[in-house]
Amino acid sequence: MNRIATLALAGCCVLAPFAAAAQESDWRKELGTFRIGIVAPGGSREIAGVSDIRDAFSAALGVPVDVFAARDYLALIDAQATGRVDYAAYSALAFVAAVRHCACVEPLAAPVAADGATGLRAVVLRRAADDPGDGPDRIAVADAPALGPLAGLDVAGMPGGPAEVTFETAEQALAAFADGSVTGLAGYVLNGPQGDIDGSGTMALLSLRGIDPQSVAIAWKGPVMRFGPHAVVTSLNGEAKAILRTFLAGLAGQRPELLDVLSPTLQGGFQPVQRIDYATAGEVLDRVLPEAAKKKPAGG
Repeated sequence: MNRIATLALAGCCVLAPFAAAAQESDWRKELGTFRIGIVAPGGSREIAGVSDIRDAFSAALGVPVDVFAARDYLALIDAQATGRVDYAAYSALAFVAAVRHCACVEPLAAPVAADGATGLRAVVLRRAADDPGDGPDRIAVADAPALGPLAGLDVAGMPGGPAEVTFETAEQALAAFADGSVTGLAGYVLNGPQGDIDGSGTMALLSLRGIDPQSVAIAWKGPVMRFGPHAVVTSLNGEAKAILRTFLAGLAGQRPELLDVLSPTLQGGFQPVQRIDYATAGEVLDRVLPEAAKKKPAGG
């Protein structure tokens, strides 16, 4: 190899790391503004602590951040599928619906409860003193979102054919069970690495009303569903995804005040998740959506 060729090759080797570094940093320029979507409570279009969210994500990623307040999960799914948001906070069922809608979404991490719970299951509760063979004949059910944790509840398919009594709020359903107006209550229990957590979820709410958890039994259990993930578009740069995973994983120890904003009811931090963690949520969604909505997109 002559001297000129040798020098040229050496120059390429020296410049290669700089070219790679420049390419890795270009994603910030291409991304521009990072857009986060969150469902606003009650469809109010206002999110508490939005400036804290914006500042924290901007500092982590090194780019400007905007926050989009969606009126509901369907609006959030549409926003991410059409490229109007890069990052979204979903329920488990809403995430599965998003993946099936566009196959352009992947989960990063999901919140964990302060007691270590990583998910929940729908249950129907009854009085322990009632005959377990009969089952509840009137079950109080709170009117809930279509993609909420009770979406897979099938009262009509339970033994004995109990009647479903719908209430506008969970508080009204709890009150009806507490005063004996109904014999069953649709609710949930939290679930963690060691299984169902005794006295959690709806049991805890009944306990606050003075009802001894030992006087209540579970008449029916649904499958465990992981808490909904924070998810990004699959086209997001890999370095950005890694930064976000690290950022979310460190919130409990480094920015606990931000958990009050991002995950007000689940204060144990975040854990990495994958699509397979939402296989059960997919099965539940299959039971509640019409056949036409079950079809997966091409490439999904």
